[in-house]
Amino acid sequence: MTTRSCRSRTRISSSACALFALALVPACSAAAPSDPTSQQPDPVISECTADPPCSGAAADKQGNPAMCVQAVDATVVSSAGLPVSGFHATLCGNNLCKNAQSDADGKLHFSVCQYMFHPALDVPGKSAYVTYAIPIPHDLYAVGPCELVPLQGPGDLLETQAAAHTYSAAGVSLLVDGGTEVQVSEINHPEPDDRKFRAARLPQSAAPTLAQTSPGLELFYGLAPTGSKLAKPARLTVPNPDAWPAGTRVAFYLQGVPASDGGTGAPADWLKVATGQVDKGGATITTETGISYLALVGIKRL
Repeated sequence: MTTRSCRSRTRISSSACALFALALVPACSAAAPSDPTSQQPDPVISECTADPPCSGAAADKQGNPAMCVQAVDATVVSSAGLPVSGFHATLCGNNLCKNAQSDADGKLHFSVCQYMFHPALDVPGKSAYVTYAIPIPHDLYAVGPCELVPLQGPGDLLETQAAAHTYSAAGVSLLVDGGTEVQVSEINHPEPDDRKFRAARLPQSAAPTLAQTSPGLELFYGLAPTGSKLAKPARLTVPNPDAWPAGTRVAFYLQGVPASDGGTGAPADWLKVATGQVDKGGATITTETGISYLALVGIKRL
């Protein structure tokens, strides 16, 4: 196979606790300077043999433009900054997904050479880590150390209950009305333990690019089992770690909401789902109505 030279090159920043770096815009690194994962990676090389590398329609039925994604590299690290091997991640758009498994150095490589709509690196944490997605802005892209942030819990099994029930983990609580139908994918969460409520804060220091590419979001919490649906909105309460004043008005967003539930279906897209405020004591933030889908939650002040 002929290897073509890069059209563009990206460099990963060596600053601590980050997700990925764009050329000339340091975005992330989770490793300490002495760790091998903090070193500058090799340039992303396209393996496309055709010129041009993509063919077919360059826009969807709604006229949204597609990106010709050639290749994406990424690295997965633990919260201690060490490479994680054997981790399965996906590069997804609205039209297709590519899968890859990290090697002994925590490295992932995606060879695509196809048009994609809203491409993003999807880091599926399942029942162990916070699930999040990073948008891919260029045809050749290097995603730096993607930190796996452990979920806390487990709480109670997420299921339909006759009486109102509050699910709790890591200071996060979800108040579900009695009789609310709860749908949890047994394909994505096959074991009963996988279907127990879990949560964790995803600090901006661990994922600064999420804030940079979001609609002004300042605070992030991962909820699991990710992708679970509630027939009625459930009131969500999260800690207020940055001490926003009592009564501060906020908006809640969810990442990766399916088109069937009002989102775009793209892994990295955000959907505003609720408003709320900092509670009287100032310790927590609560939605006024609630959320009907479990995923990464983003919050910003209004």
